[in-house]
Amino acid sequence: MSSHQQFESLKLEALPFLWHPLEDPATNPFPATLPFELNHDAVSGIVSQVPDPAVQEVLAASYGKGTYFEGLMDATGIGAEYAQDFVKFIDMSISSTGTATHTALDIGCGTGYLLSLLKEKGMEVLGYEPGFAAIGKFPVPVEPAFFPSPAIAGRTFDLIAAFALVEHIPDPRDLLRAMARYLTPQGVAVLAVPDCEDQISNGDLSMLIHEHYSYFTLETFSRLVESAGFETIEVRKSGFGGMIYGAFRRASSPPPRQPVAADDLLGRVAAAHARLREYLERHEGKEIGVYVPGRAVNSLYILRDEIKTADITLRFFDDSDYLQGRFFPGFATVVESRAELIASPPDALLIYSYSFADRIIANLGTSLEGSVEVTLLANLLDGRA
Repeated sequence: MSSHQQFESLKLEALPFLWHPLEDPATNPFPATLPFELNHDAVSGIVSQVPDPAVQEVLAASYGKGTYFEGLMDATGIGAEYAQDFVKFIDMSISSTGTATHTALDIGCGTGYLLSLLKEKGMEVLGYEPGFAAIGKFPVPVEPAFFPSPAIAGRTFDLIAAFALVEHIPDPRDLLRAMARYLTPQGVAVLAVPDCEDQISNGDLSMLIHEHYSYFTLETFSRLVESAGFETIEVRKSGFGGMIYGAFRRASSPPPRQPVAADDLLGRVAAAHARLREYLERHEGKEIGVYVPGRAVNSLYILRDEIKTADITLRFFDDSDYLQGRFFPGFATVVESRAELIASPPDALLIYSYSFADRIIANLGTSLEGSVEVTLLANLLDGRA
């Protein structure tokens, strides 16, 4: 039997291929959409993308050009907030285990900013980053290669960190087993993956992206890492940005786990799209603004015929300076700023975020009161809107 057990399967002929915000949707060097197949593993409970050679070929080419959507750790902006929150968890994990931490390895180190923070704490650091992001940005050593490589043969590390990496690997157990080999006997692996608990429970396809193979809840993340030879120290939700954090150490044998129960994910997906269709029907002929459109484009693309039939005009809004003035693959709708939203409001606004909804509402304040119907995605999908 294939390692991708056909417990549940969802096949989509076309889903937007999000690799980089576009200056001009007409000059996208890659297909605007690619197929996507989603499965549910009956043993681990993990929801995962089935690898497709044609999709993987396009992914490899996009990595060569430099994929980018905001979220990389950096010294400024949202990247700094991600880094600061993750470092707090690293500090707590080290403190709780009493591990003497002299050496640290960051796999998929991005800009190298996390490494620079660990270096400031007195650690000898090394990063791995096969992409373009880390080169020369911070004064830390980075191997421009995939982990592991001969450069660290015979070495071990007291701390191994990987932020937003595990979900990118078709078979993450191979990566995790390699981490265990390079960890000192008392060392700690501190990992972070996107938190998909709300999306999975709501049947919300906004979590899907071709770069990501695995979609985790707290339980399934812990199950996966333990199945690769670790024991769990702590797994919890992040304090910022919708991530799951986990601290692990090597185990002599994985703890016993019972198979997970059957899960009606397909039924929840159908129910979620039914609610989105009802929302569109209620706004026939109107202008709908979507805040955080990067999370919405999957469902909006799937429902594109309904949007056209209902004569709905879509507008996209985001607080990211980098996204503003650019386009998402599959759409000819430019991303506007909050100031443009306030100056020229749509008839309705759908805030398509779980993690940042409260922040967006606070930033908008009373600017749209009485003039725009504002709906939160979570309220829409659970029937409260």
